[in-house]
Amino acid sequence: MKYLTEFLGTFFLVFIIGLSSNPLVIGLGLSILIYLGAKFSGAHYNPAVSFSFCLKKTISISVCFLYVVCQIFGAFCAALLISILTERLVLEPNLNEPYFLIILSELFFTFLMILVIFLVAIYPKTKGNKYYGIVIGLTVSLGIFFVGNISSAVFNPAVFIGPAFVDYLNNGDAIQHIYLYSTVTTAGGLLAIIIYNLFFEKNKN
Repeated sequence: MKYLTEFLGTFFLVFIIGLSSNPLVIGLGLSILIYLGAKFSGAHYNPAVSFSFCLKKTISISVCFLYVVCQIFGAFCAALLISILTERLVLEPNLNEPYFLIILSELFFTFLMILVIFLVAIYPKTKGNKYYGIVIGLTVSLGIFFVGNISSAVFNPAVFIGPAFVDYLNNGDAIQHIYLYSTVTTAGGLLAIIIYNLFFEKNKN
């Protein structure tokens, strides 16, 4: 059930992104999906999140791998459906902006998103709260609002990879940015772990 949840959650997340560019709509959609899936899989819907939870030993390596496969496949299926219903969903950096700013945008907001997830999902002093989904969704909304026009505000390797493969099958070249959106978002997750361990782990009781 947890793998199906990750597939469907990522599918609907990408589907929402493909049909709306409104940051609040995307954030609210993510919040709803998190509340729906949290009890089944933890509602990651993001390889960077799953990798970070794996490093925190919250999930196993094998579960992390299968989560990532389901997430990418869900994103691909959603992007394929979007291309049939409307037009291709293509997420690319704005190359008119300095490249370091594109990297910093993805790095900082992925870091912020995953740190927020740690603080509302696994931090003992707040674990079990009822607002975790709203907080995570609003964090993503803020990221889209501030850097959407710079980096496309992806913060999620699956959200990029699924549509990029559909774009590639249609002779597009968005896939060339896969290294940016996979490595930088993963680095954001690693930074979140470091900050969490340094400043919150020792004060968790």
